[in-house]
Amino acid sequence: SFFSRFEIRRPLRWISALIVTPVMISGGAISFAQASNPPAPAKLDACFRIAPHEALQKLPLGLIAADVDLGPSLLAFTHHSVLAAPYHRISHGILTVHRALASSPDESRKLLLEARASYVVLCGAAKPMALDGAALRGGLWAKLAANQIPAWLERAPMPEGSPFVVYRVKP
Repeated sequence: SFFSRFEIRRPLRWISALIVTPVMISGGAISFAQASNPPAPAKLDACFRIAPHEALQKLPLGLIAADVDLGPSLLAFTHHSVLAAPYHRISHGILTVHRALASSPDESRKLLLEARASYVVLCGAAKPMALDGAALRGGLWAKLAANQIPAWLERAPMPEGSPFVVYRVKP
């Protein structure tokens, strides 16, 4: 073996194993995760580029309810605040947005008004993270994806080709 060939004693063998094992496991896990994660569709990818955010920057200052994954780029590239982003200390906002997108339009309105959201922003027809089952069939996101806009939301104009779909929350 490698250890006996170079006359490495038992304590050094244990130390070597303790150092190498986590590195090997982590490398394998990262490789597996990358292989099982399909590339994002072009429309979704466009929501993370700087240029499309310029149109959002022109909207009056407000609080945006959007999928948790959009939070960091909305914060970085606009003057708006976000209700949800992938940060553990804002779990209330993450849950509020998820519930709002998954719930009936009436329940969603109540949640978004309580949170004082100004806008609902979607990345085209991209499904928000972790939305499935009944939420995909009857929740607010499903209604908006089917262009069934509740009366309490108003579509905000966006430039041709914008990946974002923006709705103003009416009080």
